[in-house]
Amino acid sequence: MIDTSKYLVITKRNWRQYAAVPPGGAYPYEELVPMLQGSTGYKGWQEPGQPHVFCGPSPVSQLIPRSDWVSMIKAGAGTKAFDAIQANGIQAKNQDGLNLCWCYGSTRAVELRRVLSGLPFLSLAPESIDVEVNGGRNVGGYASQAFDAIQTKGICEETFLDAPNSLHPARWKSGWQANAASHEVVNWFNIDGSSGDIYAEVVTCLLQDSPVAAGLSWWGHLINFVAAVLLPDNTVGILFQNSWGVDWPTAGANGLACLTEQMGTPDGAASPVLVIDAPVTPPGPVDPGPPPGPPAE
Repeated sequence: MIDTSKYLVITKRNWRQYAAVPPGGAYPYEELVPMLQGSTGYKGWQEPGQPHVFCGPSPVSQLIPRSDWVSMIKAGAGTKAFDAIQANGIQAKNQDGLNLCWCYGSTRAVELRRVLSGLPFLSLAPESIDVEVNGGRNVGGYASQAFDAIQTKGICEETFLDAPNSLHPARWKSGWQANAASHEVVNWFNIDGSSGDIYAEVVTCLLQDSPVAAGLSWWGHLINFVAAVLLPDNTVGILFQNSWGVDWPTAGANGLACLTEQMGTPDGAASPVLVIDAPVTPPGPVDPGPPPGPPAE
């Protein structure tokens, strides 16, 4: 079980202190409101008039009853993404002021899905998503735009960028688009609240080791949910990894913090499945077998 006493828990009482702008800090409300979207870039879940066509409503077929959550968490269910972060030394991404949380949170979900699918960890470049969607103009975007771009164009590796957070593809290494296509996410499943309890749908996915990209309207932010956890008050919350660097919310925290159910209930959430690490090789010719013998007399 993940020890949440090591991590900040964001609640209705303290969220303004940590959710203002990276790397945190308290701001008067009248200053905070205009800063929330500008520091993150999340415009909403679905782009008006151009919604993403999801593969299905959820990557899991049946909700895990709330009454089973605590016992499953205590038994260690749903910790594979967190274990992967720890074992591979996967550092929190850093937007460094870019309005690209919708790209960064989605990319981290893809990176973790790759690892959980048995593929090696690769640090992918969220900037390549913005280049495909907005031409690298850093103007923010919708979650659905990131999902469309990832599903059709993929995400290139960070090593193709000329500098961290670069939005100038003319300066990137040649071949970045082909490299992105080799890391293509085939499908996204929409965690849409159709059951009437979107939080239960999210927790069910996490308990079954499905990474979740989640949009939070109160924060104006899209982040990656890592695990369902038992908070110090014995309620079930969400452990997430932010994209504001390794020293958010405190030095060395690696972007990891927790949300209560109230703060962690998203306005939209999705889970990536079936990662393709390389173009699929078409099958070779079918062996016809030995030629038929002479007809029976």
